[in-house]
This record gives sequence, C-alpha cells and structure tokens, in this order.
Amino acid sequence: MLFLNLLAWLSVAAGCGGGTPAPPSFAEQLAAAAQIANPEARARRYLQLGLKLLSARDEARAQEAFRSAAASAQAVAEPATRCELLALTAKAQLQVNNMTGVRQALDQARAARDSISDSIEQATATATLASALGRLGDRAAALALLDDACGRVRSGGEGESAAAALATLALRYHELSQSAAARDTLAEAVSLARALPSARARGRSLARLAVSYGKLELARDAETLFSEAEQAIESISEPEGRAFGLAELAEALRSAKQPARAAEALSQARRQAEQIKAPDVRRQAEARIEQAARGK
Repeated sequence: MLFLNLLAWLSVAAGCGGGTPAPPSFAEQLAAAAQIANPEARARRYLQLGLKLLSARDEARAQEAFRSAAASAQAVAEPATRCELLALTAKAQLQVNNMTGVRQALDQARAARDSISDSIEQATATATLASALGRLGDRAAALALLDDACGRVRSGGEGESAAAALATLALRYHELSQSAAARDTLAEAVSLARALPSARARGRSLARLAVSYGKLELARDAETLFSEAEQAIESISEPEGRAFGLAELAEALRSAKQPARAAEALSQARRQAEQIKAPDVRRQAEARIEQAARGK
C-alpha cells in the first residue's frame, strides 16, 4: 500500500495520473496578455501581472509588464480611461523605481486629462492623477490638482454625477492627510445628493456617500446617511423602484462591511420584486437583485 501511494504521488508530480495541471508560467501569462485585443483590458492585465511578478520578486519582468501596460494604456481611445490607466501605471512603476517611466506615464496622463471636455469626467480623472502624484511625493502638485478639480465641479457640475465626483476627490484629499478638505468636500457632495428630486437617485447617492464617510472613519455620519438612504427608498411608491433601490442600498452596505444589513435589504428587494406585475420589469428587477447579491 505504501508503494502504491508513493507511485501515485510520483505520477501526479510528473504530470501523470490525472493530477491537477501546473498553472501557466509568468512567461506564458505575459504572452497571453499580449494577445488581448482590447487595449484597456490588456493594460489592466499587464498591471495585474506586474504586481504578481513583484510579489514573486521578479523585478525585471515586472518592469516589462508595466512598460507593456503603459503602451497598452496609450492605445485606449477614451481619454478618462486612458488617464486612469496611465496614472495607475505611474504608481506601479514607482514600485520598481523606474522614475523615467513614472514621469513619462504622468505626462501622458496629464495630456489625457486635459483632453477631457466634461468637467465631471475630468474631475474623476484628476483624482486618480493626484493620487499618483501624492504617491510620488509631490503633495503640492497633487493638492493643486484637487483644488482645481473641485472648482470645476462646483462651477460646471450638478446632480448625482457631481456628488460622486466630489466624493472621489474627498477621498484623495484624505489620502494626502487633508482631513478638513476631505470633510468639507464630502459635505458638499451630501448637499447635492439630498437635493436630488428622484427618491431612488437620492437613496443611491446617499448610500454611496455613506460608504465614503466610512472610509474617512466617520462612522456616525455614515450611519446618518444610510438612514436617510433607507428613508428615501421607503418613500418610493411603486414596487419596481423600491426593488431596484434596495438592491443598490445592499451593494453600498456590502461595501461598508455590513453584510447582515445588506442581506436584509436584499430580502426586502426580493419581496418587492414579487409584487411587480409586468413580467419583463420583474425579470429585470430580479436580475439586478441577484447581481447585487453576487457583489458584482
């Protein structure tokens, strides 16, 4: 019996006997990444592999992956996404001390950001760029970017998208240890969210802002906003609106590490979905609820 067990072990070790095949090598994974047609997906895959290679202490191939990520990011047509990817690439290259690559990626990210005409999209892209500059140690430049982006949102943005952009900028202020600016910016976002005429949009925006307050370690403010979000959703008269609103609330609660409350919101959402009379709308609501349940 001992001999048979040893033989089985040797067979598996040699790749025989139905054992689990060895995972692809990093070289194979890099080669596979090069075949990804979509430049955004290709850039994200290269970034992922580069970080894995760093963990494996293979700095040379990590640098190769990050260079490929930068090249792929440059091929992305949409400027906001291109800016985000290039800023992420700059932060990644900083980890391998490739300062030439860092500066080149940041310059390209700035150019991409400057080509964005929409003030809200530009603010979101600016937040990512400022985060990269902060990681590089250029706090003054990062703060100047954030101040400029906030001004653009105030002058040209409104509604839910403006609230979301301000929340993103607030978190970047927090990264740079600017607590007062982070709180003030997030308070502006809350004012915009509270003014939304749609109860569902108001509930969704307030719930997401509650998550942002949690990241700033302001638990009491976060709980206040979650309560307001719940009240907004409860005020929706039709079951389909409540079902979708509760699914969105559940996603925010999950992000805030409140699984029990998220599960309760999903249960309520399912009960509301059962009351929807139109079959196609009911199916859409059920699909949205299950998406929230999966955390995707």
